[in-house]
Amino acid sequence: GIPVPITIPIRDPDRGWQEIETDIGYPAMIKLAESMNSQGVIKVTSRQEYLAGVESLLEMLERPVDLNLQIDRNRLAYGNSPIKIIAQEYCPGTEVAVDCLVTKDKYQILGIFEKAPATGPYFAEKMSISPTSLSKEQVAQVSQIAVDAVLALTNGQSSAAHVEIRFTANGPKVLEAGLRPGGAYT
Repeated sequence: GIPVPITIPIRDPDRGWQEIETDIGYPAMIKLAESMNSQGVIKVTSRQEYLAGVESLLEMLERPVDLNLQIDRNRLAYGNSPIKIIAQEYCPGTEVAVDCLVTKDKYQILGIFEKAPATGPYFAEKMSISPTSLSKEQVAQVSQIAVDAVLALTNGQSSAAHVEIRFTANGPKVLEAGLRPGGAYT
C-alpha cells in the first residue's frame, strides 16, 4: 500500500536494458540495490547510457572500501545481496527527505528537508533546505507516507528512519527508505 515507483531487479547487468525497455521505459533510474546515500544513482535515457551506467556501478562494487574516504562512509553494505542493481521508473518532481522516529503507537517527525533540484544523470546530494516549500497538507501527506513505509519495513517495530519521497505527477512516491537516522546534510 506504499506508493513507490515501478522498481525491478536487474539480475543480469549485461542485459538489464531489456527489462527496462519492457517493464519501465526510458528515462529510468539505475542504482545499487543496497545503497541509500545518492551514490550510485544514475538516470539513463537509452540502452547505451544504461550500459555505461551499469559499468560505473559495477566498478563501485568492485573498488575496495577505504573508510578514510568520505564517499566510502556507507559502502560497507554494498554488494551483500544477490541482486546488486535495481532499476526504477524516473520520477520528476520535488524531492524531500523525512527523518522520523516511529513506534507502533506513535511517531515523531524530526525534520523534513527539501533537496536541491537535480535532473540527472547523477543525483549527488548537495544541499537540503528546511523549511520546505511544501504546503501544510503536503507535509501531513509525506509524514504519513514515511511513517507507513517505516511500519511496513519493520513489521510494526520501533525504528529511526530516513525516507526519501518525490512528488510526481501521480502523487508522492517513496524512492528509498532506510532504517537509520538521516546523515550528512540533514
